[in-house]
Amino acid sequence: MRIAGPDMPEGAIIKIGAFYSAWLFSLMTVSSGVEAPKQLEEILLIEFEGMVIPAVPAIAAVLGVLMSRMLSPKKDPPLSLTNNVIVTMIMLVASLLWVIEAQPGTLFAFLVAIGMGFSGYSLIELMGEEIKIFVKKAFSTATEFLGRLSKKKED
Repeated sequence: MRIAGPDMPEGAIIKIGAFYSAWLFSLMTVSSGVEAPKQLEEILLIEFEGMVIPAVPAIAAVLGVLMSRMLSPKKDPPLSLTNNVIVTMIMLVASLLWVIEAQPGTLFAFLVAIGMGFSGYSLIELMGEEIKIFVKKAFSTATEFLGRLSKKKED
């Protein structure tokens, strides 16, 4: 590699390894005294009762759970408002506890919350009807059994 500069005689040759090692050494020397910029997650921390809560990932987790409702499939008839609020609150508490415990980055918290919300809503919507059928069947079987028992006692 030929490099021409004010201090170098014309036609001087520098080996590429020497050039990059000098360049890398200079870069490391200059950057070692520079403090790395703080990320938003490190700046906005809420301390509450000895817990450190990263505000930005917590907000991202809440938004992920709430936005995932629009992505999840809905059955006919849909969940009642009360059941929808209860499921949402359970997932919000779970995602916020995870953010407090794991201290993830904002993007990761958002993506995990979307996944948790989507799967939670989908499971409740899809399995809710089957759970209702199972409970009704269990009660009808128990009622029949108790009816037969009382009939045997009368005889």
